[in-house]
Amino acid sequence: MTLYGATPGGGFTAVPNITGYSYGQFSVAKGATHVLSANQGFNAIAYEFGEHESYGYAAGTNVKNLNEYVQFLNPNTSKVESSSCTASTLIPQIVLPYSTPQLIWNFGNNAIDTVSRPAKTTITKTEGSNTTVLYQYTYGKPITYSNAGTYNIKVTAIDTITTLCGSTEDIYLSFTIVDPPAAKFTSRDTVCTADTVGFKDLTIGNTVKTWHWDFGNGDTSAVQNPVYHFLQPGKYKVTLTVAGTTGCANSVFKYVYARPLPILMFPHHFAIHLYPLPLLISPLHPKGK
Repeated sequence: MTLYGATPGGGFTAVPNITGYSYGQFSVAKGATHVLSANQGFNAIAYEFGEHESYGYAAGTNVKNLNEYVQFLNPNTSKVESSSCTASTLIPQIVLPYSTPQLIWNFGNNAIDTVSRPAKTTITKTEGSNTTVLYQYTYGKPITYSNAGTYNIKVTAIDTITTLCGSTEDIYLSFTIVDPPAAKFTSRDTVCTADTVGFKDLTIGNTVKTWHWDFGNGDTSAVQNPVYHFLQPGKYKVTLTVAGTTGCANSVFKYVYARPLPILMFPHHFAIHLYPLPLLISPLHPKGK
């Protein structure tokens, strides 16, 4: 959020026990016009502190415009992503209530691209007796972010409806990119088919939500630290795939060798010789003799 185009001093404090909300209190000059701007929803309240009485009133509200917004799609699922992972592919889109001849995409990572006469898809929304026509523009190529962080995406559109000659409008999206968890595990490298082997998860980084173990023979497990028994000898590629709370996934594998049990072999003809042990007999003597 900005006040007069600059970030207000003092910052914001997280609202206790309510994830995703914060508040700030800022002093402003009396009698002046105060301009607040943000790329996310907010509610502003103005307070007047007097000698004998104080009062407050709603100073402005900014909520998500359901007819005008920027979004990123997952190309594999076509679903809208609220956040994503480093190196993941994203499809940028913008929805506008008017047709525009030009879009300037600023992806917040020093990548800026101007697209003239962008292709569009018409969307019709019906709410009761009201029908709204929207225009959806998809950026021409997928994008990725190499580094984790929060990126402020800005798309500038030429609005030919508001004014005769056209004016520009900025539409914002704050988007978070995180690193996937660094998958890692340890186990014995060689076991016998009669043994069980334990696999210990050593993943670091982004909080892990799910584990998927593939033991290389069709068997799987979803526990964090499984114990497994290879029934047949062989070389097995064991793979661990972990996914964080944001859905970011990462995999790692190692080979485990299962050895057959040793077999005691005898020649076809053999003889077992039993030799009597010498018997030692000691005379018994009465006690004291």
